[in-house]
Amino acid sequence: MPDDPADVSSAKSVQSLVTRCENDPSRQPPIYTYESDINRAAEQTAATVAGLINAKVTTVVCMCDPIAPAFLTKGLTSQNYFPEFLMPGLGLLDYDKVGRLYDQQQMVHAFGPSHLANAIPEPQQEKSIVAADVGKPGVACGSCGVNWAYFEMAATMLQGAGPTLTPLTIERAVMANPFPAGDANYPTYRFGANDYTAIEDAREVHWNPAAVSPIDGNPGAYVPIDGGRRYLVGQWTRDWKVPPPSD
Repeated sequence: MPDDPADVSSAKSVQSLVTRCENDPSRQPPIYTYESDINRAAEQTAATVAGLINAKVTTVVCMCDPIAPAFLTKGLTSQNYFPEFLMPGLGLLDYDKVGRLYDQQQMVHAFGPSHLANAIPEPQQEKSIVAADVGKPGVACGSCGVNWAYFEMAATMLQGAGPTLTPLTIERAVMANPFPAGDANYPTYRFGANDYTAIEDAREVHWNPAAVSPIDGNPGAYVPIDGGRRYLVGQWTRDWKVPPPSD
């Protein structure tokens, strides 16, 4: 993960939770950080991979930016080291076009939670529908779908705040939960006391390099489990439908 206090704090919280599940509480999963410096990527990747191998780590979680795994996965494969790759559900690591940037020998072991909803073909996405409505048919603004989601949420906040626009009226609006309930194609947005992170649910996915992405029709996609059913915290079940192995 990036060598940033906020990121390290999150990692330590995860580390603490995992440690509780250990038979030996003195064993803690190691945390490796990196500086966001492309010139040091190879050097830092080599050090991280060596550390993972030395610690005999069997499951890797990259709580990182979407480019870091491009280096990490290639570094792991270069050492003939193939751990589980548990998705953290953040940073767009779980976006089909991004997953193709990573070493595919590693990605067949990638699975886990994803905050993103099931993919919709780009021409059918709201950004493209709006663009077509103003005379610009086709795929709108390339990969701006994430930005569109933020703009859409901000617009809902502004509308809910009413004619007196202040931080307090916006907070009151979102606390009243003006957002509709989510489904497989749309996350659930919800806010509450000390909870300003918007997305409240997640689905489970696994990577299949042969699967055709609904986004752009190209091979390489995160395949949702159970049709992309989304779970709130506390609703996750142990009764998983195991997907068939990738080719």
